[in-house]
Amino acid sequence: MIRLLRRLVGLLLILPLYALAVPQCDEVFTDPPTGNHNPGLIPPDDISPYLGDLICTATGKRRGCSSSDVFGPGDYDFRYGEFKQGSYVSTSKASTRLYFDSLTLTKSSLNEGGLAENLIIYVRGDLHIAGINFVNAVVYVAGNVSFSGNAVLNGAIAAGGSLDPKDYDNINLDAVDNADFGGMCNQDLVSVDHYRLEFTSDALSCAAKQINLRACVNVDCSTLASVTSSVELTKKDVKYSDVSFIGAGQAEVWHPDGGSVLLGLGATAPSAPYRCYIDGALVDSSQCLLNFEDTGFYFDVPNTLSCKDSTNFNLFAVTK
Repeated sequence: MIRLLRRLVGLLLILPLYALAVPQCDEVFTDPPTGNHNPGLIPPDDISPYLGDLICTATGKRRGCSSSDVFGPGDYDFRYGEFKQGSYVSTSKASTRLYFDSLTLTKSSLNEGGLAENLIIYVRGDLHIAGINFVNAVVYVAGNVSFSGNAVLNGAIAAGGSLDPKDYDNINLDAVDNADFGGMCNQDLVSVDHYRLEFTSDALSCAAKQINLRACVNVDCSTLASVTSSVELTKKDVKYSDVSFIGAGQAEVWHPDGGSVLLGLGATAPSAPYRCYIDGALVDSSQCLLNFEDTGFYFDVPNTLSCKDSTNFNLFAVTK
């Protein structure tokens, strides 16, 4: 009953913040790491069984936990967690998800011999790290993260509250892509690998030029992203227009002065690099040049009588 009441109170506290909206994983875990996520990861409401406290410590050559210190894949739900004085935890070759109401790390080693994507740690409250710790995991803290020591983090970390500024040298976002979050964030909407800026080389200064845009999930762009992409189209390294699309879209570029202009992409969301293709061939971004032929209009009008209407003439758009 106590556990149920505590969970109900916790749900009431977080419900206005999360609004039951599951975010995309790559919007939560970034390099460098960020805090103040709303919404952040949303834990499942049916984790079982409830395992109480997990206290891990070491005495002499003996290291151990109040529960298992080797976890297989799946969910493990704890009230309070504490790893201290050389204690450790390890995982098997699939994602283990440990949930805590609060967690303290003091001179501990978490998943040192495994892969970061094999250990996901979710803290409903605060995480405090003291002393020298090694953490090989993907960590999300709904509350605040504080450091009063050192920690080597291989993997990723994010917070719903504050995240102390420090140097994170080993952020590995591939671990986020490869981890199984059990539905806490959306991995069905795949991240964008790169954007493609595509156009043909024929352009006239008197007409708009169509530019094709694609958000590619994989290297060969055989799959397009199913999320809304927002990009800044640039002309001569200056923002020209904002374009939003799902998968593929178009934009128009005008350049009445004629001559060559450099096209590119500025800010993109989801964030990803871009590649430029001219006439179907990949070119370096510094060579993403579109030449607008300087043009004018030419009228070919036959001799006619004054004060008489006539449609017997030709109008041509020509290069100078």
